[in-house]
Amino acid sequence: MSYVDGRIYIITTAGSTCVLEPTPDACKIIAENKLGETTRGSLAFSSGQIFIRTYENLYCIEAK
Repeated sequence: MSYVDGRIYIITTAGSTCVLEPTPDACKIIAENKLGETTRGSLAFSSGQIFIRTYENLYCIEAK
């Protein structure tokens, strides 16, 4: 689990990432992304990019 720019990022071993927006009352799910690959690594954040390492690949995701 990572907290970056006011959002919580959670990745499962099945390769699904949930992005949550926490408020004083609850956490709202704002996105869910599925890679369909097994991972045991944590998400890494750097300069607006998110790195995800699975058993097979290394992904870099960047919003434009």
